[in-house]
Amino acid sequence: MDESRVVEVSATLPSGTSSFGSGYVVGAGLVLTARHLVCGGDGTVHQKVVIRAVTDGTPFRCQVAWAGRADLDAALLRCDGLMPLAEPVRWGQLVASDAADVEAAGFPRSMEQPGGLRDVENLRGKVSPGTGVLGGSLYVDVTGARPRPGLWNGMCGAAVQCGSL
Repeated sequence: MDESRVVEVSATLPSGTSSFGSGYVVGAGLVLTARHLVCGGDGTVHQKVVIRAVTDGTPFRCQVAWAGRADLDAALLRCDGLMPLAEPVRWGQLVASDAADVEAAGFPRSMEQPGGLRDVENLRGKVSPGTGVLGGSLYVDVTGARPRPGLWNGMCGAAVQCGSL
């Protein structure tokens, strides 16, 4: 996993509260994240969408370039000033009969530091291809320490990678 691509995503909701989660830089000025972090259930874009780069903590204001469908829960952000990356992201589909090792990096509530900033969690686990097949979802069986329920909040939007894909 290229941690220089990992970003924290936050948005201000109409109520004035904030949503927070994770994202991954997929191209020059483009971040892939979870739709529910930056849009309401009706597709209305939240105010003040900001990412924070993991490399140096620099914040960037962003616009929602694509909000996807609610059932897909994916969004693409355009972030002016975000430095372009040399290598494009490789995309793939898991096609395996055995469990595959995966990793993700994000900003769960369990990594909140004094002062409110969240640090990065490097999650490792396995995906069993047959699990969740009827619902069209993949499930990660996390290896290592697992936070208590509710403390995973903030990992949504994190890219899950298997090898170089």
